[in-house]
Amino acid sequence: MKTKPYAKLTKIEKEYKFQVHLFNPTENIYAKVLMESGAYTFFDEKLVTTETINKEFGELIPNGSLLVDESDLGELDYKIWYKFQLLNNEGEIVEQVDYSI
Repeated sequence: MKTKPYAKLTKIEKEYKFQVHLFNPTENIYAKVLMESGAYTFFDEKLVTTETINKEFGELIPNGSLLVDESDLGELDYKIWYKFQLLNNEGEIVEQVDYSI
């Protein structure tokens, strides 16, 4: 059983999409979640990168989850990375999660 927040990919083949959720298997309440994300691939031996995006999500409750990304399966041709910062009620970063697919 996981004891810290983590991210997980789910493929929905029949809808040709994927989703990424951030899970909180703890009893902690996180008041806010900040996410930075981007992607890269190699095309004709050259590195191709996407723009970095930043998103802010509200509360992540104990034993809850947040849908943090959703796109079509074709996007998985890229290496997609995520950096999450989980904040408490005082606005302090109390947990960080890195994830890539």
